[in-house]
Amino acid sequence: MDESETTEKLNLDDLNEVIFVSGGEAGVDFDDIEVWPSQISAQEHGIDWIHSFSPIRKTRRVPLPTKSQIASCMGTWSQSTREVQSIAKAFQLAYKYGILAGKWLINAPSLTIDRLWERIVECENRKWQAKVSTRKAGENTHVMCVYTENFMDLEDVFKCESDLRDLGFKGRLAYKPDVFTYLNIYRGNEFGIRPTIYVSQYCLLEKRSRIDIDPSVKSAIENALNGPDSDHLNEAT
Repeated sequence: MDESETTEKLNLDDLNEVIFVSGGEAGVDFDDIEVWPSQISAQEHGIDWIHSFSPIRKTRRVPLPTKSQIASCMGTWSQSTREVQSIAKAFQLAYKYGILAGKWLINAPSLTIDRLWERIVECENRKWQAKVSTRKAGENTHVMCVYTENFMDLEDVFKCESDLRDLGFKGRLAYKPDVFTYLNIYRGNEFGIRPTIYVSQYCLLEKRSRIDIDPSVKSAIENALNGPDSDHLNEAT
């Protein structure tokens, strides 16, 4: 499928529950057409991400925090001293303001991204949603994000990882909580916080994966779950 054929098939009037494409603030749904990450250009089509929703979920997407929750979380973080701006503080704020979603990150080159994305979209029994980046000028890699509702729910997070392994993903997987994005915690951030909290490596010889969790992450989760804000999960100020 060439780019001109893809562009001709984009119909903004056709909405679909499974796949939609978003660029910036806008969202575009597609009705039963093939939308491949390597064929969609962020520059030419104005589309940054392709989203796929769970075909079995009752709700359309992972619950999102309100603007008030996000603003309160960011405000509290920015007003904290550098000594307090730690992974424990970030998790405490995530719990307090209900910013609990997170995602497994999968990086892949343009040559294989379409095949890998197809595995995600065609998995009919999944409850998680996912998105994949489109083609960007000068870049030859894409990232897929596979979401879970609560990064502190290790059973659910690890079940999602197991589902991905069952789909044939054998490479390195890393998990990042959404709260880190809101708090501007990326690679090389000024706070000295590692931007991913779980890392999964697959061993071909043993035919199984291993998930590494830093002790500071476990401690931060326990503190958030048992702290003074544990009864205010959905509080918004």
